[in-house]
Amino acid sequence: MHGSTSAFCAADAPTDFRLSVKRKITCSRGSGNKPLAKHWHHSTRSSYLPCSRREFLRGFLLTAGVVFGGDRFSSTLATSAPSSDLEIFTAEQTRNLYQFSLANGARFVVFERKNTPTVSFTSFVRVGAVDEPDGKTGMAHFLEHLAFKGTRRLGTKNWAEESRLLCQLDALYEKWRTQPDSVRDEIQSLSRRAEAFVDENAFGRLVQRNGGVGLNAATEADSTQYFYNMPSNKLELWFALESERFKDPVFRAFERERRVILEERLLRVENDDIGKFLEKLLQVTFERHPYRRPVIGYKNDIEKLTPADVRSFFREHYTADRLTFAIVGDVEHERVRDYAERYFWTSQIRLLHCEVNPAISLSQRNKPRSALKWICLRIRSVWWPIEFHHFNTRTLHPCA
Repeated sequence: MHGSTSAFCAADAPTDFRLSVKRKITCSRGSGNKPLAKHWHHSTRSSYLPCSRREFLRGFLLTAGVVFGGDRFSSTLATSAPSSDLEIFTAEQTRNLYQFSLANGARFVVFERKNTPTVSFTSFVRVGAVDEPDGKTGMAHFLEHLAFKGTRRLGTKNWAEESRLLCQLDALYEKWRTQPDSVRDEIQSLSRRAEAFVDENAFGRLVQRNGGVGLNAATEADSTQYFYNMPSNKLELWFALESERFKDPVFRAFERERRVILEERLLRVENDDIGKFLEKLLQVTFERHPYRRPVIGYKNDIEKLTPADVRSFFREHYTADRLTFAIVGDVEHERVRDYAERYFWTSQIRLLHCEVNPAISLSQRNKPRSALKWICLRIRSVWWPIEFHHFNTRTLHPCA
């Protein structure tokens, strides 16, 4: 998909430098090189899209336009006189486009499109793998998985009993940091007891029961996205579910999800030659920049993460000024604003200025110096670093 040098605030968006990285993988077959695959390595779950792919992509592009374009997105459309059929079509489409921000910094982009009684939702969080400290890689992706586990009200059979066991687990994890071997079995045993009180997939079942489809998420180097579609008469339900998951998440079934993520890494990296190659390529190309680390995280780091680590990451980075919500479909923007102020204007979603990660400099682009002899394919990888707002960005995307 796309990468960025930073997770940044809306006010910084028009001037911020972003890095678009594309790789083309080829293999030797017969007389020449033919395309083998196209890899978007920063997205760890990019193969899963909502059922209405066109609606999702429209919502995502609208989000990206506001998140990364700032006022430039709206002012350009307002001041440029249409000079082609494409510009006329674009101008007509944007007549139904609205955006607003809450006092806590959360942003909303609404596109009224009433041809079908459905709505596509994308929650775009300007937080990704670049925000993780060394030694704790994979937290952004781990958090994405845990965000579907529910809250104190949703996802539990008995919150009083479950919370008691989760508190005991927290104490064991603290001891585990210094004495891992002595409490490992006890953590596994207590985790199984706590999981007995989990109402499995309650969040997903509730969405599906109300006509929702395409429930999924994706983590990248610079962002995390949560998305699904629902009937238009379930607009308020989406606000209730999404706001509660950002205000009151419970990161339950932690050990089970750790195993899932380790299996995912085994499939995508350790048992995949191209996955190994791309991970090594990132390390060589971005020697000091956070892009050198895989989004899914290193195996040793994933094995050492605790619920307290993920909660701390969530509290520090999932703040209102990093949230942008794109809503596309059969909605009225006035009603969307009413619900937004009711469900998302709260002190529990805190306002915190975003720190900008360092942009990559020319001196950080290193010459190849690493060979992976175990790869049996002939692999060529080409990288084009360009500014996100460069006028050739859209032209170059199909080339990748």
